[in-house]
Amino acid sequence: MKVRYTAEANANIAAIARFLRPRSPSGLLNVRADIRAGIARIAENPLAGREQANGVRKAVTKRYSYLIYYAVVTQEDAIDIVAVQHPAQQRPTEDT
Repeated sequence: MKVRYTAEANANIAAIARFLRPRSPSGLLNVRADIRAGIARIAENPLAGREQANGVRKAVTKRYSYLIYYAVVTQEDAIDIVAVQHPAQQRPTEDT
């Protein structure tokens, strides 16, 4: 499946990098790899994530537990990454 990123998801990923880069450059590389691996798993098995509201699903990365919110667009054979957040961040809606 194709993987597409919303503007919000791109902003989330950039914010994660801005936060981690000065604190731990190697940590940033590890987190980035974990997020990429999580997205690759979603692309291979798009229905594995837990269903949330409004057709959005949530997957959790293996190593650092980042939350990846995404929507499956079956007719376009695509996945839209909606948001990527650290689990300590406040989320706009209650997760299930």
